[in-house]
Amino acid sequence: VDGYGGRCPAPSGTMSCPERFGMWRLWDLSAFPTIAAVTSRFVNESPEGLARLAGTDDPLMPPSPYDLIRLAAFVPNELGIPEDVASLGTQVAYVANAPFIGVQAILPNEMDVRELKDKQVHGTFHGSEVSGNSQPIRSVSTLTDPADGGKHLVLAVQERGAEGDRLVLLNPNLSQADEYGLEQTVRAVKGLKNWPARLDPSTQDVVPRDLAVVSISEGLRVLAVNVPDNNPPGGAPPAPASLDKTGAQLKPGLNESTAQNWIGRIAMPGHSPGAVAYDPSTQLLFVADGTNGLTIIDLSVPGGSSVTASDGVDDRVLGTVNLGGARARSVAVWRDGVGLVAGVATGKAGVYIVPVQPPEASSLVAEVSPPSAAAAVWTGGEESGFACCGNCTDTNSCTDDACLPDGTCEHVQVTNPTQGCCKGVKYDLTTTCCVDGKLRQKQVSDFDALSTGCPNRVQNQLAHVIDGCSNVPDDPVDGQCSVAPTRFGSTEGTLPQGSQALSLPCNQHDMCYQTCRANRAACDSGIFESMLHVCSLAYPTATCPFVGPDSAKCPCYAIERQLCVDTASLYYQGLQQLGESAWKSRQVQYCACCE
Repeated sequence: VDGYGGRCPAPSGTMSCPERFGMWRLWDLSAFPTIAAVTSRFVNESPEGLARLAGTDDPLMPPSPYDLIRLAAFVPNELGIPEDVASLGTQVAYVANAPFIGVQAILPNEMDVRELKDKQVHGTFHGSEVSGNSQPIRSVSTLTDPADGGKHLVLAVQERGAEGDRLVLLNPNLSQADEYGLEQTVRAVKGLKNWPARLDPSTQDVVPRDLAVVSISEGLRVLAVNVPDNNPPGGAPPAPASLDKTGAQLKPGLNESTAQNWIGRIAMPGHSPGAVAYDPSTQLLFVADGTNGLTIIDLSVPGGSSVTASDGVDDRVLGTVNLGGARARSVAVWRDGVGLVAGVATGKAGVYIVPVQPPEASSLVAEVSPPSAAAAVWTGGEESGFACCGNCTDTNSCTDDACLPDGTCEHVQVTNPTQGCCKGVKYDLTTTCCVDGKLRQKQVSDFDALSTGCPNRVQNQLAHVIDGCSNVPDDPVDGQCSVAPTRFGSTEGTLPQGSQALSLPCNQHDMCYQTCRANRAACDSGIFESMLHVCSLAYPTATCPFVGPDSAKCPCYAIERQLCVDTASLYYQGLQQLGESAWKSRQVQYCACCE
């Protein structure tokens, strides 16, 4: 997940990115190290997107049909900063979207892989039954039971300020099952399903337990969690999800008067623990530990605490892999053909791929080993070609930055038919253009800005609107005694760019006003001449052209002929007095500030 609130690609490095939407992204790693994007989902609006829908953006324009059909209909109409993601296999993904959206559910098997073609989010837990009173949720995890889908559980940490955060237990459909006070400010949570826990470090007996590990400023805390039992024996009522209070008996135990809901405490002074990943086969935890790097912990004995070293660090902390000062923010682990691999996300410095050599199995069946930097071996570093990964970005947002296997940086020009590049800054060709090395919006909001700031303005692609003579009659004479039609205009509606309007005076005048850089005086004199031409065709001679029985039309002919000329003059005078605002409005509408 990524989006609004992260570091902008602009050289200024500002932290607020108003053009960014919150995004959930799905990648295919089956051909790793090749990473293929599969699809993405908009999980919240961007500030610019909301302004666009409200018509308060610059320039002030009402939302387009695309905005209403796509952004308004499919994207959650809220601002957010997606901070964490978890999943129940490939069935459903959960996004922790702060500060006030909560936990969102996305169903991959029900989505259209094309962008903005269907509903982006399928459900949301706001954290409060009171509308508009959501509590920030910045971390989410899951407990997945492959054998019984009814025992899946979603774990979320809800901020509660001075009273301490709460661990919220949710059903897969995001209905709340239970919650527990943690009395601490929690940075992250990770659910461990059927964790092979040794209840006593002096024995090798292993009991599977469902655990939740939370990161706080002082280290890690461990809780035992029961998932709901929806099929209890003997027809008993379903047992809800809850904290397993019997877990407090895990050895070596804590002082019960201060244990609260914790069953295990791993002290980590001098560290900055955050997101957690795990490997059940080695019983290791991998902790994103800020600028310390990647910290590895033996959690074969999850209960109690064990501190014997003078530094106050729990003995189960095996060591830390330094990432050259890059700030570890999130971590995932998996197994490839070689062994265990950790992927550590560090924000701007990229993702570090860290092969891990776990400690010998013997260390997991004896007393918890003391800290040992050799417990984890990182084969990266300069000699492995990763030297540039922490500093491989340039200040040019028009390039994609990549760290090559030989340790060199590559900056490849972005190729996108809808994007341009203006002095190292990427921009949207559909809304923006580059003039003398400066970005300008194609559409401006008022005529003064257009006339003074857009000397190279051009016709845009907006369709013409032909409404004939607008607020006056299209055929004011309605000639009964003319020899040709007397109509000055006719409503045609919308015409695409490049189309031709009818040759009637008012229709051509509409086209003239809607032509970028058109001279208003020329448009107005043109319609006047065209109306007089209509009159000259309808009443070609000053004397009556009718003879015989039709000579009865002669008085009517003379009256209509004069009326036609007088009306043409009246329409022209009206344009001279009142047409300026309409001409300016049409110029703003139909001129793009630049190519």
